[in-house]
Amino acid sequence: MAEFAHDMQIETTDPVCEMELPVEKATAHEDYRGRAHFFCSAARRDAFRTAPSRYVQDTTPHGAATREHGD
Repeated sequence: MAEFAHDMQIETTDPVCEMELPVEKATAHEDYRGRAHFFCSAARRDAFRTAPSRYVQDTTPHGAATREHGD
């Protein structure tokens, strides 16, 4: 099976424009809250940087302690 691994493409979705694209075709990326996000252009990445919470949901479980609150 390993001989077919090179034929597999990992797809991602640009969180700004919601375009689906292979990760290797992404022209920009940004790490946000421990997760990598991939973009179809640097302009989309820049839009994400200005307001990331507009494009991605907070995945922290409700009631979870965070370091930001002194825990």
